[in-house]
Amino acid sequence: MAEKKLSPELFRHRWVHSFEEDSAQAQVYRRQSWDFPLSHRPREAFELRSDGTAQLFLPGAEDRPQAADASWTEEEGELVIRAAKKGARGPSRFRIIESAADKLVVRRS
Repeated sequence: MAEKKLSPELFRHRWVHSFEEDSAQAQVYRRQSWDFPLSHRPREAFELRSDGTAQLFLPGAEDRPQAADASWTEEEGELVIRAAKKGARGPSRFRIIESAADKLVVRRS
């Protein structure tokens, strides 16, 4: 079976975790422009660039997002994001289950 190419749409936006929409099997990410409900819980996010680099936005001091350099690859149908700094917290492997212009549904491993 041929591997599915990543959609160019992935590289055009910052993808923010919409944890209110998560299920036991998957996590949902929405474009940054989505109308997210207010939350006391900080939201993780990521941006991918077509050159294989990425940025993670993770809760830092006072729960404000802090950018962390990262890289990404596609391995066996999974999007793998690796933080450049050892020990940095953040997403590691995503299997994209559903991809639309404004929504990503991923299984995280």
